[in-house]
Amino acid sequence: MEKTWTRIIRLDSGGIIMEQTKKLLEIISEEITQYEDYVSEKLQMLFLELDEKVSELAQGEKDWVEQQIKNLIESNFLYKRIYLNSVLMQMFGKVEYLEEIAGLALTNSKIRPATKYFLSNKLFACLILNEKLGTENARYLLWKLSQQSCNEYENYLELELNPIPKEERNPNLILVITDHFVHVSHAPTKTALDRCAMIKKKLHKECLLIHTTEGVTREGEIPFLIRAIPGYTLETCFNDEHSKKEYQEWNGVKIPFVQSERNMPNPIDVKVLIDTIKQLKPLFIIDIGTASMVANLSSKLVPVLGLNLCFSELAFTTETYQALGRKLNDKDLALLRKLDIPKSHVIESTFTFSFVPQKQNLTREQIGFGENEFIIAVVGFRLDIEVTSEFIVMLESVLNENIKIAFIGVFKEYEKFEERHPILKTNAYNVGYQEDILSVIEHCNLFVNPIRKGGGSSCVEAMSKGLPVVTTKHGDVAANVGEMFCVNDYNEMREQINKYYQDSEFYNEMSGKALERASILQDTDHAFYQIMNEMCQREGMTLD
Repeated sequence: MEKTWTRIIRLDSGGIIMEQTKKLLEIISEEITQYEDYVSEKLQMLFLELDEKVSELAQGEKDWVEQQIKNLIESNFLYKRIYLNSVLMQMFGKVEYLEEIAGLALTNSKIRPATKYFLSNKLFACLILNEKLGTENARYLLWKLSQQSCNEYENYLELELNPIPKEERNPNLILVITDHFVHVSHAPTKTALDRCAMIKKKLHKECLLIHTTEGVTREGEIPFLIRAIPGYTLETCFNDEHSKKEYQEWNGVKIPFVQSERNMPNPIDVKVLIDTIKQLKPLFIIDIGTASMVANLSSKLVPVLGLNLCFSELAFTTETYQALGRKLNDKDLALLRKLDIPKSHVIESTFTFSFVPQKQNLTREQIGFGENEFIIAVVGFRLDIEVTSEFIVMLESVLNENIKIAFIGVFKEYEKFEERHPILKTNAYNVGYQEDILSVIEHCNLFVNPIRKGGGSSCVEAMSKGLPVVTTKHGDVAANVGEMFCVNDYNEMREQINKYYQDSEFYNEMSGKALERASILQDTDHAFYQIMNEMCQREGMTLD
C-alpha cells in the first residue's frame, strides 16, 4: 500500500510540473519573438527554469517539450539557432544538437574566431558531462573546429609564426602553459606544478609556468546553456592574488610564474605572449590541457607537447604532439587518418599524479562511518551529473546492513537525490568535499566508479591506500587501473562488488595490486621523462 501511495503522489506531482512547464513554454514563446537574432537575459533565465522542470517529466512529456523547443528555431537567426540547440542538447542529451552547433560554427563566416574558440571549449565540456555525445563524427567535428579557430585566430591577429630552428632555441629553457590554475587540491593545477618541479629538479633546466586563464573564457562569449562544472568558473580560474606572484613554490622548488589578465585569449595579450615566446626561444613548450590558443599558435614556432587532462581520450588540438594515457586503438587511428594527422602526433604514455600530503589521522567514528561497515567510496567533483539513476540502482542492489556508500566530493542536489532513492537515507553517507581526502578514503574499502570520463586522480588516491577499484572499461579510471580492475557493465560491477565483500582472500590480493599500481602512477619523474624524451627523439634533439 505504501509503494502504491508513493507512486500516486509522484504521478500527481508530475502532472503539476507538466502544467508549470506548459506555462513556461508559453512565456518563452512570447519572449523569443521580441527580438530578431538576440537571446535576452530573461529568455536565458526562463530556459534555466525549464531545464530544472524537464528532468522531472515522464518520457512522453519530455518528447513533447523537445518538439516545442525545436519549433522555436528559425533558420535565418544564427545565434538563436546555436542557443536553442544548446538548450536541446542540455535537456535531452542528443548528439544531433552538438553536431548542429559545430556545423554552424564551421560553415558560417559571420562567427568570429574568438566565438569559435568559445564554442569549441563549451562543446568539449559537454562531452565531459555526457558520454553519449562523444560519437566518432562529433569528435571529428570538434577537432576540425579546433583547427579552424586556431587558423582564423592566426590570420585575424596577423601573426608571423615562422619556426625557430632548434639551433637557435635555448636548450636549458622549457615553458609550461596551463589554462587552469586554481589551487593545490585541483588536479590540473597539481599536474602543472609537478611537471615544472620535475623539469627543474631532475633535468636541471629553467622552467617558466604561464597561466593563460583561457580555461573559462568570456572572450567571444555568446548565450549557451550548459550545466556548470564545479570548480570551473571565471571566479575560481582567475585569482587576482596569483597576478601578484612571480613564483609558485611546490615540493621545495621555486617556479617562475606569470598569470595573464582576464578575458583571454584577447588579441593584445595573445600577441604579447607570442612575442615573449619568440624572444625567449624555449627548447619546447608543455601545454597542460591542450586547449590553450596561445600554446596551439606557438606550435608553429617551437614543438609543443600537449598533456590532455582527459588523458584516456585524444585531444582536439593543433599542437605538435599530444600524450595519450593508453595505447592507440582502431577508432583513434581511423580518426587521425580522417583528419590527415600522422600517428607520430600521438605519444602513448602513462599519466601520473601527486597528492596533497595527508594532514590528519581520523577515526571512522569521527567521519561518521560504522566500525565494521564495508564502505564503497564514490568520489568526484560532479556527482550530481555522474551519479545516474542507473548507477545508483545497481548500488542499491548490493546494499545491506553492513555495506554502505560514501559519496565524497561535490553533490549539491544530494537531498533531492536521496528523496528519489529513499534507501540511501539509512545506507549512504554524503561526506562532501574533503580537502584532506586521504584521511577519509583510507577508511573506505572499495572505490567504485560510475561510467564517466573523469575520476582519474581520485582513483589513484584510493589505490594508494590499498582500495581495489571497480570500473567499466571506459574513461580515465580504466586507463589508470588497467584490465584487472575493469568490468564490462553495471551487471558485472554488481557481481564484482559482492565478490570483494564476500571473498577476503581475493580482496587482499587485489588490494596489494592496487598499491603496486598506485606506486607506478605516482612516479612522475620516470613517466614524464619518457614522454619528453620520446618527443625529443622524434624532433631529432636531445633532452639531457
